[in-house]
Amino acid sequence: MDIAIKEAIKGEDSVLPNPRVGAVIVSKGEIISKGFHQFFGGPHAEVYALDKINNKMKDAVLYITLEPCSHSGKTGPCTDLITFPMISKVVMGSLDPNPLVNGNSIKILNGRGITTKVGVLEKEVKKINRHFFTFYEKKRPYVIIKYATSLDGYISKSIGKSTVITGKESKKSVHKLRARCDGILVGRKTVQIDDPDLSSHGLGNNPRIVILGDKEKLNSNLKVFSKDPIFYSFLDTCKNSDSKNLEKESLFNNIAPLLSKLYHEGMQSLLVEGGGETITSFLMSGLFDEIHAYIGPKIFGSGVPLFTIGTKMDHLNLIVNSFTEFKNDVRIVYKLDQ
Repeated sequence: MDIAIKEAIKGEDSVLPNPRVGAVIVSKGEIISKGFHQFFGGPHAEVYALDKINNKMKDAVLYITLEPCSHSGKTGPCTDLITFPMISKVVMGSLDPNPLVNGNSIKILNGRGITTKVGVLEKEVKKINRHFFTFYEKKRPYVIIKYATSLDGYISKSIGKSTVITGKESKKSVHKLRARCDGILVGRKTVQIDDPDLSSHGLGNNPRIVILGDKEKLNSNLKVFSKDPIFYSFLDTCKNSDSKNLEKESLFNNIAPLLSKLYHEGMQSLLVEGGGETITSFLMSGLFDEIHAYIGPKIFGSGVPLFTIGTKMDHLNLIVNSFTEFKNDVRIVYKLDQ
C-alpha cells in the first residue's frame, strides 16, 4: 500500500477536485503493474494498472488507496473492470466518503467472489487527500488561513492603507497555494482597500472568489466584479436584530453557516486571505485546518494588528507542520493538534 500511495502522489494537483489515487497489482508476491489517476476527468488509477496486465491471469491482488468507484461520472464504474478470477482480492486504503460510492463497491466485489480488505495505511491515505475527506466527512471545505505580518505582528502600517510586507518569492508561493484551492475568501474592506486580483497569476487554476460583506458597499469597477464572486453578508443570518454592532460581534458565530453554504456550492477547499477581522473570526470559530503565517523582515512599531476583537486564542492547540525560507521572509505552516 505504501507503493500505491507513492503512485497516488504523482497525480499532484492535476487531479483536483478529484482525490489522488494510486494502484498496484501483485501476482505471486511480485508487483506486475502500477498506475495512478493522472488528471481530472481522465482514467482512474485502477484503469491504468489493469490495462497493463494479461486478462487471462488468475488470483492477482489489487492494492488501491481509495475504494474503486461504482458509479458513472466522467468515466464509467471502475468496479466493472475488476473481475474474478483475474483479481481475487482487493486491498483498499480507505472507503470513499462520497455517498455515491461509500461501501457500494465492496458489496459489488464481494458479490463476484472477490475478497476485500479496507483500512490499510488509512491515515496516510487521508493525509494525501485532506481536502477531499474533510469535504465529505465534515461537510465543509478544508480551510487554510493565510496572512503576512511584520516581525512585530502588524498586517499594515495604518488602517485603510495597503502595505507590502513580503517579497516576490513569498508571493509566488501564495499564488501556487491559490491554484490548489477551490475558493479564496476575503473581507469587503480588503477588496475596497487593495482592489486585489486574487488569482493564481498563471500558476494553475484560479480559485472562486468569496467576499464577506455587502455587494452594494463596493465600487463596481473593482477587479473582483469581473470574476463572478460569491457574496456573503453576516447579516444574512441575523436580519431581525437591531444591534448596529451585531455584524462585528457575531462574525465567528457565522463562519459555520458560511462554510455550510460553500459546502453546498461544492467547494472542497477554501483559502482565507482576509484582514484582521476576518482572520480573527475564523480563528475564534475553530473551523480551520491550517495556518500559513508569512513573516517579513520589517518592524513597523505601530499599525494594524493581526488579531482584533480582543479575544484570546489560547484555546487553540497548534503544531508546526513546516518551516520554509523565502530569501528574507519565512513561512510557518501550523495545523490543529487533534
